[in-house]
Amino acid sequence: MITEKTKVDYNPYFTLVQNDILDVLVYFTTFQHPLNIEEIQNNCVNKYSTEKVQNALTKLIEKELVFEYNSYYTLSSLVSEWVINRIEKEYWANQLLNQSDFYIKIIKSMPFVRAVAISGSVSKGVAHDKGDLDYFIITEKNRLWLSRTLLILFKKLFLLNSRRYFCVNYFLDMENLQVPDKNIFTATEIAYLIPVYNKQLIEEFQTKNNWFKAYYPDFDHPIKRKIHSSSRMLKKALELPFYGKLGHLLDTLFMKLTIKRWDRKFADFDREKFELTMRSQKGVSKHHPRDFQNRVLDKISEIKGNLYPGLKTKL
Repeated sequence: MITEKTKVDYNPYFTLVQNDILDVLVYFTTFQHPLNIEEIQNNCVNKYSTEKVQNALTKLIEKELVFEYNSYYTLSSLVSEWVINRIEKEYWANQLLNQSDFYIKIIKSMPFVRAVAISGSVSKGVAHDKGDLDYFIITEKNRLWLSRTLLILFKKLFLLNSRRYFCVNYFLDMENLQVPDKNIFTATEIAYLIPVYNKQLIEEFQTKNNWFKAYYPDFDHPIKRKIHSSSRMLKKALELPFYGKLGHLLDTLFMKLTIKRWDRKFADFDREKFELTMRSQKGVSKHHPRDFQNRVLDKISEIKGNLYPGLKTKL
């Protein structure tokens, strides 16, 4: 089915399947990440047979718009170098994933943590040799900042502030599951989440943001991880002192202290950039100071401008 997005974005000089393939390759080219045919099919807006995708790729290769090496495809002539780099990054991602269970057990045991998913580059199966393991966390209502502060304190005290296996940079509470930023970057991050604790709540989050299916209507995540269960008795015991007024006061206090520190640290950010990269509200905590989202969207626009000269594309 052609979605409203495809009607807006597609270039009339290419066939439907070619447009779909180019859309997919544009996005992953921004990350220097070549894809095989199965991955291209999985990321396409519409469903195609392997034969149809292969035929379309052959024509795009003939036009020197797509480049291939060892059955991997990208829009860059550096494809051979990128494939070698991808294999190396897959190794480091596996190293991080193989160490993740211990840290997931700690995160999901913290008071008021209600769901955990792996996000970031590792959720796409790649990581640099010094990369981090990123987590997306959903907390109880009105306890996000309390929960976040406890996790940050654990990281600072017991992990010597190391982010490698414990990068907790995006929190939502159960009453704030809708993401306001609706674009290809956030759609990809939502689609590629790997649930590791309370899969049902992660899926509820995805349902609340079902607009992402305009980009990924039939996406099937190739990476599956163990879903951890919770020690309910222990967790309730840890949470009990913070259910009432004390919990509310601490949550508000930690929110105000964190925002005040970030205001000082990122004083050069204008309000629009601060809102996007450091979104800080009662039920939301986002810590992305490098503004990766806008950098990716700008790169996509640049690549699309080269592919589709004179055609405005909607991200």
